[in-house]
Amino acid sequence: MEKVIFIISIVVITYFILINLGYILLFITSYRGILKYKRRTKLYNYINMYQSNQTPPISLLVPAYNEEAVIIKNINAFLNNLNYPEYEIIVINDGSKDETLKKVLQEFKCEVYSYPYRKDINTKSVKRIYRSKINNNLIVVDKENGGKADALNVGINISKYPYFGSIDADTILERDSYLKVITPILSDPKRVIATGGIVGVVNGCKISGNRVEEINFPKTILAKFQVVEYLRAFMFGRYAWALINALPIISGAFGLFKKSAVILVGGYSSETTLKSTVGEDMELVIRLHKYFRDNKIEYKISFVPEPLSWTEVPEDIETLKNQRSRWHRGLIETLASNKDMFFKKRYGTIGFLSFPYYYIFELLAPIIELMGYLLLPYFYISGMLDRNVFVLFFSLSILLGVLISGFAVFLEMMTFRRYKKFKDNSKLFFYGILENFGYRQMLLLFKLNGFFQYILKQQHWGIMKRKEGVATKRHIQKGKKMKVYLIIFMSAFIILYTISICFVVNDFRTGKIRSKIEREKLIKLRKKEKTKIEENSINKNIKNKKIKNEKFETLKELIKKPIYFKKDSVEFLEKDRLSKIAKEIDLLILKKEKFKIKITGYADKTGNRDYNLKLSLKRAEKIGRELLLKSVYLTNKYFILTGKGEENITGDNRTLSRRVELEVVEYKKN
Repeated sequence: MEKVIFIISIVVITYFILINLGYILLFITSYRGILKYKRRTKLYNYINMYQSNQTPPISLLVPAYNEEAVIIKNINAFLNNLNYPEYEIIVINDGSKDETLKKVLQEFKCEVYSYPYRKDINTKSVKRIYRSKINNNLIVVDKENGGKADALNVGINISKYPYFGSIDADTILERDSYLKVITPILSDPKRVIATGGIVGVVNGCKISGNRVEEINFPKTILAKFQVVEYLRAFMFGRYAWALINALPIISGAFGLFKKSAVILVGGYSSETTLKSTVGEDMELVIRLHKYFRDNKIEYKISFVPEPLSWTEVPEDIETLKNQRSRWHRGLIETLASNKDMFFKKRYGTIGFLSFPYYYIFELLAPIIELMGYLLLPYFYISGMLDRNVFVLFFSLSILLGVLISGFAVFLEMMTFRRYKKFKDNSKLFFYGILENFGYRQMLLLFKLNGFFQYILKQQHWGIMKRKEGVATKRHIQKGKKMKVYLIIFMSAFIILYTISICFVVNDFRTGKIRSKIEREKLIKLRKKEKTKIEENSINKNIKNKKIKNEKFETLKELIKKPIYFKKDSVEFLEKDRLSKIAKEIDLLILKKEKFKIKITGYADKTGNRDYNLKLSLKRAEKIGRELLLKSVYLTNKYFILTGKGEENITGDNRTLSRRVELEVVEYKKN
């Protein structure tokens, strides 16, 4: 049982080390790539791009389901604030049960429009198509409810331009968002089939005319944690994967795709096309990778490491739970349906790097982390697990998590500096540390919920609450209550962790910390020696007795000569001899012999009587500590420490007084 526990402990700790090493490698890749991107974009002239007839027109697809709270404001923003030479906006009402469609038709004076289009992708039936009288760029589609993926497929069928962008109805765009996101396509129009950008958290920001005028830190604690989380996800993961053409996902909140490429792979996965999934964003990108790799067509999926859009994040537990459960369920569905790409040569970096990473460190993360958080404390409380392994696990999981969050904040501060205020940057660091004490564990439970939903084949999205204001008083009050609960939980977590650390420090000082690897080696050595004795013995009893006596005589011989020290110091000579002494003592302990080592320190006449007495005792303690560090099984209970102070030695060589003597006492076989 002890070996099983040890193996589980090593597996869990190794997993945590590997996942964070992966994050560090992604950070290094992203950092180098972002520096190159910053140098390159200094040469871009977005005014010329706007005026150029080489900039391709785009279609913006806005799927809307029960978005009455934000739909009018955001459509106005898309129409009035978007800086792009030629575009169309297609709002697809996916059978909303509120007044989303009614509000849009009234606000923009839409009328039924006979719009011929090709049904390249199979979808739910379209009821009507409308066109705005006041803005010809706006098209509104009313269709049967079929989910977000089906709504996007309708938009693809109706769109008339070669590139389309998928944006959520609650997304707030930067003015030059699409001029920036189109740059990879302009640089390599033949190969680039999709591109995405960083999505920021709009909660807490100052909004004017549905544009972000001032970037501020959110008011509620959940939104604050998500700012750090979004930074880590976009700055680390997505840009690094894109640099090696292994980007597995482009956010549904903001992305740009080549229409012909998406039609080739059958559009977004829905009930009417392939297989319905709640992770349609990732599923489409993976399918694009797979199709182009299978058919050996050169392609590239890019990512722009700039904050190009802003989205509202959940500020209550229920909405956050629905969102994260859905995300994890979508991840599992996508990886399961494309499992044949795993470690396949023809899929290159997406099959050899990205897929294994998402399988091991994203899909399995909730299970392995839960095993660590539940089993290791249980083993520790029941006495089956060494305290040092227990504390090492929590130290790695927390400290490495803090390190990764710190990297993300550092990368943001060194590049785009969206948060200008020193106070906001300080909060980023603070919440990057604090998220490891409660928030991370809460997300773990939400992901596990998504895992169970996948097993039970539950396909519902859950209700995503929208509100007129980004941070209402009601949500702020809820956030304050939640903050109190989280602070209580985090405080308890930190106190328990600190107590455990104190115990480990005490163990280190008293010599109880031992290497399990060294222990296993010594046990194997003992078994090997025992077997050798039994095989070669003519008279087993006499031979065994002789060898035991020889072992003891070896120790007596090693400690017969004193250990000498430098003048007025606790620095000693002959350090190699201590390692041999420690090894012999370990063998005696393994053979269950009862004994004590008496360590007596001496000093020459260097000071007054009290000083010499203290110095001699310090020398004895020094040898004791060194033996503890070099030994595997030795503890303080085997020591008798004394200091004799000054001893007058006749003659000129006073170094003989600066010594420690070792003696075996109470030696008796069990």
